[in-house]
Amino acid sequence: MVWFDVTSPDPILALVRVETTVRATYQREAGARRRAIGFKPDREIDSPGTWMFTDGTSRGWQSLVVLRPGQDPHLVARAARTDTRNVGAEVAGLVSALEAARPGESVAIVSDFLWSIYYVLGWHRVENALLREQVAAARALLAERRLASVRFIHVKGHERDASTLGHWNDIADRLCALGSAIDATVPAAALERAAARSTLAALLSPGTR
Repeated sequence: MVWFDVTSPDPILALVRVETTVRATYQREAGARRRAIGFKPDREIDSPGTWMFTDGTSRGWQSLVVLRPGQDPHLVARAARTDTRNVGAEVAGLVSALEAARPGESVAIVSDFLWSIYYVLGWHRVENALLREQVAAARALLAERRLASVRFIHVKGHERDASTLGHWNDIADRLCALGSAIDATVPAAALERAAARSTLAALLSPGTR
């Protein structure tokens, strides 16, 4: 792991460690832009704790996959409050992950939209009123949950490969694409790597949940 460290003046935000699995993104952000971002050289789950995968679409849908040790995956999809298309939906996905986090646990949040955490950390100015509300909600949840640690891991979107992060990011993407409200716990074995989008839709249809 490669880190470029700075100290946040806010002790709650200082708990958040930002990483990317995309080398070019790391070189740009940690280099020329001097962001406090680390490079994760693989796309695998590499630590204990709860792992979450979020996504958001231009059609205004957000999704969340929660992998908690000893439990089957929990899948959530719902319409997001957004007037900025996928941007608001992506930030809403991050907020939903923090809502799902349990006080005191260690959490890794995986997303293909790096700007979500930039907004929350104050690394990029937010002009839109609704986005400012979402950012405030995320910061309040970080303060309330008092998490042991928070990792925000950026991955390249729509890159379907054999990696663990690629697999679950793809599931989150497919959840958004369904365009229907989902709140279900699904056996891990049912979410095999080769599952087609139509298979996921059938698995999550009301008659089979």
